[in-house]
Parts: sequence; structure tokens; C-alpha cells
Amino acid sequence: MSVTGTNPRIALSAIGPDVDLPLGQVIPGSRYRILSRIGRGGMGAVYEAEHVDLQKRVALKVLLNQTAVDAKRVAAFLREARTASRISSPYIADVTDFGELSDGRVYFVMEHIEGTSLGRLLRAGVAFDETRAIPILRQLAKALGAVHEKGVAHLDVKPDNIMLLERGHRSEAVKMVDFGIAGLLEESRSGTKTISGTPEYVSPERISARGYDHRSDIYSFGIVAYELLTGLAPFRNPTAVETLKLHLEKAPLPMAMTAPDRRFSSRLEETILQCLEKDPADRPANMATVEALLCEAQIGSGLSTSWDDLELPPVDDEWRRTLAERMPSPAGNRRKIMIWASSSSALVAILVALYFGVIREPKVVIREVRVDVTKTTEAAEVAAWVIRAEQAVRRQHFVDPFDGSALSYVERAESEAKKLGIVSDGARYMRTTAAASLMALGGELDALELFELSIVKYREALRFLPGDLELQARAQIEPGEIEVFLDRAEWSRRPASKRTRRAAELAANVYAATRKGMLSQARLSIEELAKLDTSGSERSRLADGLRRMANAAWDEGMPKNAEPLYEVIATLDPKDIRSVDRARGTPTRVVAETTKPKPTPVLNAARKAVAPVVDDAGMKRDVAAAVSSVNAGRVAMKGAKFGPAESAFRAAIAADPRNPEGFGGLAEVSFEKARYEEAVEWARQAVRRSPKSARYHALLGDSYFKLFRTAEAASSYRLSLSLDPDNREVASRLKQVEGR
Repeated sequence: MSVTGTNPRIALSAIGPDVDLPLGQVIPGSRYRILSRIGRGGMGAVYEAEHVDLQKRVALKVLLNQTAVDAKRVAAFLREARTASRISSPYIADVTDFGELSDGRVYFVMEHIEGTSLGRLLRAGVAFDETRAIPILRQLAKALGAVHEKGVAHLDVKPDNIMLLERGHRSEAVKMVDFGIAGLLEESRSGTKTISGTPEYVSPERISARGYDHRSDIYSFGIVAYELLTGLAPFRNPTAVETLKLHLEKAPLPMAMTAPDRRFSSRLEETILQCLEKDPADRPANMATVEALLCEAQIGSGLSTSWDDLELPPVDDEWRRTLAERMPSPAGNRRKIMIWASSSSALVAILVALYFGVIREPKVVIREVRVDVTKTTEAAEVAAWVIRAEQAVRRQHFVDPFDGSALSYVERAESEAKKLGIVSDGARYMRTTAAASLMALGGELDALELFELSIVKYREALRFLPGDLELQARAQIEPGEIEVFLDRAEWSRRPASKRTRRAAELAANVYAATRKGMLSQARLSIEELAKLDTSGSERSRLADGLRRMANAAWDEGMPKNAEPLYEVIATLDPKDIRSVDRARGTPTRVVAETTKPKPTPVLNAARKAVAPVVDDAGMKRDVAAAVSSVNAGRVAMKGAKFGPAESAFRAAIAADPRNPEGFGGLAEVSFEKARYEEAVEWARQAVRRSPKSARYHALLGDSYFKLFRTAEAASSYRLSLSLDPDNREVASRLKQVEGR
């Protein structure tokens, strides 16, 4: 909690005092020269720096020593870097690099922002009327929407973390910063005793330890909106404890009572107060809905702003259409003038055309909009279907039910585009994205030896990419049968004689929903599966596969990853006492120990080589020891414990010199510690031992890129893409390298 003096100081004699980075000097092992110190917070100090080769200014955040002794805070600091870097949005400050200082402190590099914080402006007494406030709030809603799309809650939404800067010829463009306490939505748990955040902006459910989700950010958004318009936060008290009590016990005052000298539209105030409801269920469902309500308030007030060209929020088609019809446009007045001017000469133009005996066919004007989720520009008629396709993919509604599926929406987008004589890049992107997701699920099911279920997912993927020969083979569809397979009428009939096929589809859906953390959706599919799978064989096979995955996560020390899996297993197999206990997070009862969990496929392979063996080349190999060391290294990497990770990966290589994961692990450690030349050598070794690993080729490309060896980086990225053509992240890196 951001309250001065609440945290006891930690003795730092073991690691030495915090020392400011020397101004004007390059950080050893990096390409960043420190220019000045910008500020210092509870976890880190922020510096203005310059990339010496690119001559580009950046912001560099360094973890403070008193924080570095706390493993949880180190993990939180690293999570901030990784969280911000994976959220691609023009409204989020971008994180570009990460490294470690010689004294052990870690740092990350982010975009340098030339602007000022909303908090500083409010403290200076700057007043924001609705014309200024609504564009800021809409951009903030888009930023938080992008955060939530990645399964993350920001948890520290406040004016000081909202930067306003110039963009083009406009002022007050929003950039959101500071993900220091961001939490993964899937990791939200009730009963947490520690509250992080600033008291004026913390949601009631977090204060009362009832867990959180994205609606906690919606509450904080409401606080910011209230303060932006009135100049004061709705809940404030000299002490932190009393402020927190106000969130739990008091309703916010009407805005006119807080700022009697200002005027507010009733619709805007109603939206803000809805965000401030104590019960999360009474708040708007998501940030898209919040932004749409802001648009409605603007329409109701008859306001025009310089930011009215912002893309409309991704709400349902009908609402989005009505917003598009009623929202003002920066070009609106110019368009009216053009219409008025042209009408006066319309008769003359017609007479001239008739005089020459020619009336030209009117030109079709296509109104284009930018679709954030696909990063493509689409015709408005097409964009709505592309957005719905992306939403269906997020809900795991790939092909079923057909009328509400991603495939249906993609086909409608393509149909609208065809009417206009154009091609939709967004629809093509959604086909590839959906197929890639389904293929990944199929691969996971193969690894769990659930081959019947993997075929289901490969066949769903094939519906998106019917010309993919590899998919046809994985889906066990002969080339001559593809037309029958794609026939819509045959697909929709599903007679009772095909109960077995439907049961397999439901079992595959249970797995997919479980992997995405959609446990309610998984339970619904299990209920339907139980009606068809009267023998219980399908549920038993699925439980076995999930059990292997859950046991592996549990054995690797990741109970939070295992518990949702055990919860689904317990639903499929209520007699499995071990899974029932572990789903509740309680120790397994002794009676359950008599039944040993089935080993994972990796451990199966390891146990076949319990004793060291000598291969045909005379090389001594202890496969089991290597696997064990690699697993230990992976666990250490997740906790950012690079020293133990490096030791574990070296032990894996010593045990089995043919193990590519040991070399790949050392490459990752070297890369994280900014030792890029070492990373290149280790990654090369990993590629030699596993030449068909797209991951190792990509890692080699990343290492080359850090050394500005762009030609070699591009070659490695191309090899990675040849093995994994749907990897958008590697494709983006290749494009960046080729652009240089």
C-alpha cells in the first residue's frame, strides 16, 4: 500500500546500500547510457537513459536493494516488465528490454514518455470539463481493456499512473504506466491479507479480501473519473485505514455536492457511479461497455472533441452501429459544408452529364475503420464481424454453436468484403489465429495421449484452413473427402447415431476450457458429456490425461497451476480423493497415497533410463538425472533465480550431453543476464541437438539481434517460422529486423 512508513525497513548490510547509477556512463554489459534520474518509488528508481547505438532515449527502471532481498518483490518487478511487454496497445507504455546490473539488481527498459501525469495536473488545480475529460477516459478505458484482454488486472489505476502527452497535433494522449502490482486474473484468490495499491483507489472486494477480477480496475477507473471531473477523490481521509473503511461503508456523494461550481451531465455521472458500485456484479461488465456508456453520455450532451476519431468500443453489433450513426466526427462539419456546396451545383452537373449523353456510374465509397484486435484497416461493414470473430475465439466458440461461432463470423466478414469487391485482412488473420489455437490444443492432447480428442481439434482447425495438407493429415481427412467434410448441411445434422463423435467433441471442449481457466464452461460441457457418455469411458480417458498434467505441475512445485486441473478431474471422477483434496488446496489424505499418480510422459521416458546408459557413440548418458535437472532449472527461471537455474542446466548437460533443453536453458539464462554472445553459443548448441525446434531458432535470432547481427537474426527467425509458421511474435521480430 502506498502509505509512508507502513513497511518496516530491512537490514541491507548483506547486499550493500543503494547506489545511484553514474550519470553519463554506460551500464556494463548493456548499450544504455544513464542521462538523469527521473524519480524513485517504493520498489525502484527510474532513470532517463539513451541507447548508445540507436541514439534513442528510453526510461530505465532499476529495482531497489531493499526490495531485491524480497523474492516476492523481485518476482513482482519481473512480472511488471513481462506484463507490460506482452500488452501491445498505443495506450500502454511499451517495455523493450531487460537486464541485470553487476551488483545483482535487475532493471528493465521502457519507452520514454515526454509528458506529465494526470495526478500532477490535478494536484496543480487544473480543471477538466466534460469535453476534455471524456477523451481521456475513453483512452484509459481502451488501455485497461487491452490489459484485461491479456488476462491481467492492473490493480493500481490512479492519476499518477496515467501520463498525458502530445501525439501529432493533439494534446492529452494517454499512456498508462506502472504494472508493479498487476495481477494475473487466473491467480486471483480470496483470503489475501496483504493489499497493494493506493488507499483512495482500492476496490471494496480487495479491501475485504474477497479476491478480484477485471472489475476491480473498473472501480478504480470510476474513482479516477470522479476525481478528474470534480477535482477530488470520492473517498478520502487523513489516515489510510479510515479511507479504506469509506470504500466499504459509504456511498460516493453526488458530484455536484463535491464540486458545486461545476456542471455535470446526468448520464456521465450515472456511468461513473455505476463503476463505483460496491458489488462487482453491479458494475459494467467490461471496459468496452464503460467506453460505450461514455460515448452515450457524450452524444446526450451534444459534445464534439478533437478525439472523436477514436475507434468505437467492441460492444455488440447493434450498439456499435447506433454509436457509429450518432457519434460526432472531426470531419463532420466539413462534410456538411461539402454536402451543402455540392447540392447547389448538383442540377448543373446532371444537366452537363445529360448534355454529353453520359451519366457516370456513382463511385462506391467504402468507410474504413481501424480494428485494434487484428491491427488491420477494414470496411465498417466487415469490421463488426471481424471483432465478433475475435470475441468468439476468446470464448472458445470456434465452430460450435455455428451461428455464434468464430468460423461463422469470419465467413460473414468475407461475404461482406466480397460484396464490396475487397479482401479482408482481418478475416484472414482470424482464420490463421483460430487454426493456430486449435492446432496447439491438438498438440497438447497428443502429448497427453488423448489422440481421439486431438483429432477433434485438428478437424476444427481444418475448417478454418481447409487447404492445409498437414492439417488434413492430422485430422485424418483424405484430400478427396474434404468437400464432403466441409459441407454445412452434413455438419449440422448430427443424428443420434453420431453420439460417440459428439462425446469426443465435448471432451475436447472440456480440456480446452480447462486450459483457458474457464471452469464454469468446462462444467457445462461435462454435464452434457455425462448424458452421452453413459459408460463413463470418455470421461475416464479425459480425467487420466488431465491427471497426468496436474500431477506434473504439482510435482514441479506449481500448485496454483495444478488446482484448477484437479477441480475438473474431481468433477469427472469424484472418487479420486487425491484430486478432490488438491483441488481444495488441502494436503492429500493418507488413504490417497496408496494409489500412486500416473507419471507424466516425460517422467515415463526418464524412468526407462533409471541407470546411466552408454549410447552407440560411447557417450555416457543419465537421461533421468538430466530431466530432473532441467525441471529444476525451469522452476528456478520462473522465480527469476538465474544462478540456481544456470547450475541446474549445467548439471543437465553433464548428465546427458545430448539433452538440448540444458543448452537451451543456458541460452535463456545468458540472454536474461544480457550476456548475448554466450547466449548465441548456447543457442547454437541447442539448435544442433534439436534442429526442428522453432523455439531454439527464435532464441538464437533474439541473441543475434541483441548483438546487432541483423542478417544472422533474420536467418534464424526465418528458420523458426518455417517450423512454426503461425508464430506471430517471431514474424513481427523478423519484420522488425528486415526493416533495418
